Amino acid sequence: MTTASPLPPTTTARRKRRRKRRRTARRGPPSEPAWYRCRVTGEAGQNRFCLCLLVLRNALMFNNEHMADIHFIVGPPGETQTVPAHKYVLAVGSSVFGAMFYGDLAEGQAQIHIPDVEPAGLAVTPRNQRAALGKALYLLRIPSMSLQEFADGPAQSDVLTLTETHNIFLWYTATNKPQLDFPVGKRVGLAPQRCHRFQASAYRSNQWRYRGRCDSIQFAVDRRIFMAGLGLYGSSGGKAEYSVRIELKRQGTLLAHNLTKFLSDGSSSTFAVWFEHPVQVEQDTFYTVSAVLDGNELSYFGQEGMTEVQSGKVTFQFQCSSDSTNGTGVQGGQIPELIFYC
Repeated sequence: MTTASPLPPTTTARRKRRRKRRRTARRGPPSEPAWYRCRVTGEAGQNRFCLCLLVLRNALMFNNEHMADIHFIVGPPGETQTVPAHKYVLAVGSSVFGAMFYGDLAEGQAQIHIPDVEPAGLAVTPRNQRAALGKALYLLRIPSMSLQEFADGPAQSDVLTLTETHNIFLWYTATNKPQLDFPVGKRVGLAPQRCHRFQASAYRSNQWRYRGRCDSIQFAVDRRIFMAGLGLYGSSGGKAEYSVRIELKRQGTLLAHNLTKFLSDGSSSTFAVWFEHPVQVEQDTFYTVSAVLDGNELSYFGQEGMTEVQSGKVTFQFQCSSDSTNGTGVQGGQIPELIFYC
């Protein structure tokens, strides 16, 4: 009597087995913590498990008694704290520790006493911060902040005394201002400069409109500057408020942007729109500035644009941008000014 051969596994069973093998492979050796493993694919396409980054491996040893071969005894007698460490980890990060532990004059002691350091003195507390600042605290131009900035920041930091906080609030709000120990004047700083790229501006009925489309231009400079903002045209039909988003990019990477509003008075003057912070612009590299405006559609526009403009000590070169979808180019359109520091 012949024995029937076992039936081949069904497709569903084979799939379950494959999924189980994949889960087991992903799980790796059970003795390793999950964060301690990573999957690496070699050049030959063979998967293998390895310990993750060297930083993660050493992080496991930080302040850990496991395999610690040196201990620092920190603090004066009676108030000491023991800090475990590992000679190898310390030595590879510091030539001083390398000489101390593995040099010709290395000592074999298992403990190092540091009595002149108090562990509590290293904590980041308002009291310790004030002590570390010392007299330098009174070089801070705290009164040059806005009242809102002071109330949300230094006033709640506990670094200032109650008397100092009280006097600064009075300095902001009282008619008779108290004498402060802090400098009250703002830094003079650099004056913003403006590069005008058009020689004329104009408006015609139904000629230039904002439709929420992008006005964009590319520029390059012959020396390093800090881009601070853009000068934009406003309404040609009287006072109007605009919502505007401005951007600065380099090779498609966004470096800065700002979403804000400005009020135009109906004149052909330009109106400054600033980035939140000035952005460093390197020489001999093309950058792209863009503006998208919403508001009164009819607007002034620039004419007789120049491909090269000398502004102070800086030479600007302009070229058209593929991001521009509202007609702005080198010869005419929007973004009449670049505002910068140099």
